[in-house]
Amino acid sequence: VKELLKGTINFVSDSVFKTTSKDEAFKFVKQTEVDTRKWVEEHHDCDNFSFALQGYWSRGLYSYPFGIAWSMNHAFNIFIDNEKKVWIVEPQTSNFMSIEDSKTAKLGGVSYTPITLVAM
Repeated sequence: VKELLKGTINFVSDSVFKTTSKDEAFKFVKQTEVDTRKWVEEHHDCDNFSFALQGYWSRGLYSYPFGIAWSMNHAFNIFIDNEKKVWIVEPQTSNFMSIEDSKTAKLGGVSYTPITLVAM
């Protein structure tokens, strides 16, 4: 995991996390319905979507390796599953993608890489 995020500013709040599978994480992300909210420039845009989705992962006061990440022009979420695989999570669509796939993925002209900041 450290090699994948090399060169980023990383803030990890805990040293021990509960983990879950990508499939279970996807079900939970869909249940939050964050992706159904309307995008509003400067009021409810990418950072607000990523903050909202991370908030749901904190309900019940559990610590999961689910956080917020930034590229040069986009905020999104990042998740590490129970197999220690890193996933980029787009909170506006609930799409999960690998770090490799995120290198070519785009959402409305923004990019996911290079990742500049991760906070978990």
